[in-house]
Amino acid sequence: MPFRRDIGDPDVLDELVDETGLPANEVRALVERGEGDGAVSASMVRARDNGVATTPAWLFGEDGERLVLPGVQPRELYERIVRRLRARGEDSPPGSER
Repeated sequence: MPFRRDIGDPDVLDELVDETGLPANEVRALVERGEGDGAVSASMVRARDNGVATTPAWLFGEDGERLVLPGVQPRELYERIVRRLRARGEDSPPGSER
């Protein structure tokens, strides 16, 4: 069952990488060399700076008007947020910073 896999198990991670079409052995070698460490650290700093404290989390909006939605939420909630953000964008005059 795909939703009950232990992502702490390297073999499971290899399976997941294989499912994306990437070569698992090459990805594992990159991870073991720490190739992505800087990007992950920078991403975590940016997340904390934006109020993200859990995963998954979704950041909506732009500077000044941001909404962090933590955890898994019903699809309807995401649809409602996207509709509101689009409506705000349509209400902005041309050349505004929104």
